[in-house]
This record gives sequence, structure tokens and C-alpha cells, in this order.
Amino acid sequence: MANQGPSYGIVASIKQKRAETYDVALEGALQRWIEAVLQTKFPSNFQASLKDGVILCQLANVLRPNSVRKFDTGSNLKPFKMMENINAFLKACVALGLHQNDCFVTVDLYEGKNMNTVLDTLQLLAKHATKSITGYKGPNLDDYYKSPAQNVYQEEIEKAQNYASGVSNSQSYSKPQSSSYSSTSVASGAPNNDDNETIEVSVEFD
Repeated sequence: MANQGPSYGIVASIKQKRAETYDVALEGALQRWIEAVLQTKFPSNFQASLKDGVILCQLANVLRPNSVRKFDTGSNLKPFKMMENINAFLKACVALGLHQNDCFVTVDLYEGKNMNTVLDTLQLLAKHATKSITGYKGPNLDDYYKSPAQNVYQEEIEKAQNYASGVSNSQSYSKPQSSSYSSTSVASGAPNNDDNETIEVSVEFD
């Protein structure tokens, strides 16, 4: 990732929001999916491993042979060669069926400026490969990742099942019947004669 100075104001706020919304689980799932497709491990972290574009070009060629006819490899690629590789992969994505607007731009990955968009593009490509790329029989991203919406849906199902189980196992009970009683009370200290006041008290129990 390029060495950048501190950010302030709106730029810093945007970066913070991007970091807060970054789906680490999706990143991990995409890495495992790509590793399964290529049958190789990433040499470093997600962004650093994809930065030179080599793995991405290899991925495109597995999804459809000769999607990227020429790209540069090696451990000491010059920056412009890395960006050329990334650009070749992005062109292949469009040729494979993604819309241009669904693709990240080179600096999003190379400089790590917008990795959320990189994740979005790779997720779309993975789903498109499974559904629409003729001849692709490789791994399915859904085997490695559940979206937050899917997780919430599953949690709601489990809650409903637990509630239903709790109701069926609970003891039944009947509501007490309403009852009333009356009593005669003589004022404290008052003489016991016919002039005493009689108070009727009625208490209802629900």
C-alpha cells in the first residue's frame, strides 16, 4: 500500500466510514475462494497478494481460458507493470460479463484506497462465474461466505424455532377465576351499637 500521510476533515471521515463498513469476513471468503480456484495460497495479506495483478490474471484465465493473453509475472515487477496487470484483469472482467460500472479502478487495489470496491467486484465475479460462465465447474463462493442478511435471516429462524420449542415444553396453566368477598368493619374505638357504620368491601381478582 502506498505510504500516505495523515488525513483530516472530510477525507478522514470518509476513510473511517470505509474502514467501519469493510467486510473482513467477505475478504477472508474471497481469499479462500481464489485459493481454491487456483489451488495455491496467497503469499501475503489480501491487498498485498493481489496488488501486482498476477493472481487476478491467473484467476481470470481459470474462469475462462485465455481471458488474459499476456501479463507480466515475477517478484520484482515495476509499479507500471503491476498496474498494467490489474487493468488487464479488469478488461477480462468486462469480457466475462461484468458491467464496467461494477468494476473497481486500478488505484483502488494498487494503492489500497478503496478495498470495499475491490471486494464488491470480486464477489460479483465469483457469483457470475458460478451462474453464467460456461464451462466453469469450480468452487462456489457461497460455500465460504454468508452475507450479513443471510446471517440475520438464519438468526431469526433459530429464534423462532427456539420460541416454538419453549412454548411446546412449557407447563399449561389456567387463569384464576374472579372472586369477591364482603366484610363488615366497625370503626376502631367506636361503641358496638346500631349506629355503627357498616362498610361493604368488594375485591375483584383477575
